[in-house]
Amino acid sequence: MVIGDQFVVDRDALPQYVLDAADLEATSIYESDYADNNSLSGRPRTFDDIRKDTLLGKIGEYILMSQFNYTNDDAKWHDLISPGGTRTEVKTWRKHTMTESGTDREISKLRRRKSATRQWFFSTKVIVISYDTDTNVFTIESIHNI
Repeated sequence: MVIGDQFVVDRDALPQYVLDAADLEATSIYESDYADNNSLSGRPRTFDDIRKDTLLGKIGEYILMSQFNYTNDDAKWHDLISPGGTRTEVKTWRKHTMTESGTDREISKLRRRKSATRQWFFSTKVIVISYDTDTNVFTIESIHNI
């Protein structure tokens, strides 16, 4: 995997398990008193907004699983495991909403989760993927240690 790798994913060709996983995660977030229902910009999200966001994330995960042999991490609120065994968080965002400061803020938030009193987050890498809504292109933007 290389920063800058690009992929086009036809949503109509997605396996059903990707759609089901997005629905399940959206429901978990929407009904949770622990997860934040607001967008990165802070605006409240409806269930449909959350589902669109979780589907985008699941497509990012699908790309890594289908192209780079990552596997699903079964631990709650965790994403993938690399072929080498590294627990990996995947962040997939619409390209037009991405900023360097926003990405840095999210990476910092992930790092804080690892040192929180309530230990539950164990990923050590994060892969940031952008989605261009005009071209339907997903791009590996960055890879971070957390």
